[in-house]
Amino acid sequence: MPRLHGFIVSLLIAGGIVAGAMAATRTVHLGQAAAATPTVADSVITSRRAQLDRFASSLHRAAAAKPPALPKLPKFAPVTIPTVPPPPPARVLTAAPAPATVPSKSEQPKAKHVAKLAVAAPQAEPPVEYVQPPPVVRYQQAPTPAAAPSSGYGDDGSEHEGEGD
Repeated sequence: MPRLHGFIVSLLIAGGIVAGAMAATRTVHLGQAAAATPTVADSVITSRRAQLDRFASSLHRAAAAKPPALPKLPKFAPVTIPTVPPPPPARVLTAAPAPATVPSKSEQPKAKHVAKLAVAAPQAEPPVEYVQPPPVVRYQQAPTPAAAPSSGYGDDGSEHEGEGD
């Protein structure tokens, strides 16, 4: 930067400093004038005190008085709430249990500590209902042609990074 430009910039900064100092001193003088105690005539003070005393005595009288009775509540016919039938019991769908296995005669001597397994008759389970979920549809946007010039701005008005002018 040439010396002339540096000198002009320094003059502008100095001018800003001087203007700021003048504004600060004016603000301080205004604050001193506002902080001075105002002079009020004694007659104004006594009249305000008498007015406040009258208001205080009226407040004490109102606080001591019994409040008025509340109005009677209106009487309406009783409202009946309709009963809702309970929801039907939920149907639980479970898979069939795994078949129980009994050790063969060759395995029984190995498992001496195991008591004989009694195979219980399987209980009738309700049939399993399989519900197929709805199909999932996926949409793909068609690619834009490469020949079309891009403006560099998106749908929301923001500029794309690395694109545009």
